[in-house]
Amino acid sequence: AGEREYPQKLNGLLQTQFELMRISEEGASKGRGTAARNLALNTNFTVLTDHNELTEIVTKTYKLKVNAKTLGAKADEDTDEALADAEASNRYDEVMTEILQQSIDSYKEELSTLYDQAKSTKEKALLQKSFEHMELLSKSATQQ
Repeated sequence: AGEREYPQKLNGLLQTQFELMRISEEGASKGRGTAARNLALNTNFTVLTDHNELTEIVTKTYKLKVNAKTLGAKADEDTDEALADAEASNRYDEVMTEILQQSIDSYKEELSTLYDQAKSTKEKALLQKSFEHMELLSKSATQQ
């Protein structure tokens, strides 16, 4: 069963990336402070780059269909609600940064788990690179 689960886990990683991009895209447009906007923009750009590479692996190597509907499966209404409340109470940057940081942390855990299951050197390299990108983002977020 593990052989068939792995491509689905990669697909789940694509969904995680898609949600991170969704949150960071909103943060980039609604963030007020430079630090919060920069974190959101950097997260969005970095995850988008890794997302495109992973999409290629998932669609070409594992022949999985990828579209906006399947990618949006992890869209979190609680996140949307928290951000809307934060915006209404003038705490948007703080809450968005916190949510992004938590999302990055859980994304890193997912990357680590999948790294151990990776089927090829190319996949391992991509997962490692994505993890390193998130480490850099985490460091920049905590230094603000």
